[in-house]
Amino acid sequence: MESSPRFSRSPVLLFIFLPLSIFPLFGPQRTSVTLRWDPSPDKHVISYRIYYADVTRKKAAKAKSLDIGRTTHATIPNLVAGHTYYFVVRALNSAGRESEPSNLVKYVAGSRPSNSK
Repeated sequence: MESSPRFSRSPVLLFIFLPLSIFPLFGPQRTSVTLRWDPSPDKHVISYRIYYADVTRKKAAKAKSLDIGRTTHATIPNLVAGHTYYFVVRALNSAGRESEPSNLVKYVAGSRPSNSK
């Protein structure tokens, strides 16, 4: 019986770039943010997945996920300005298993992000 490859460590989010503002005619102001992270040293990694949730209303928010392939950066669009979001990244191997999550990054959409590592 062949065992599935294990991850040697989870990805680490490096920093968040400044958001790009989008001004809709109606509704709340929307913005986006770009995340970057170190690549996993595991040679079996085939993709990365970002999980994020809007936690502004202080209730359990269902996390959204975004599969982004092998790249080590991604732009998350349509964030509501002024809302608080949490982000983590997980690496996926060829067996479909996820690594442990990266460090948790908190971001208030539309604010000047801080460097997180």
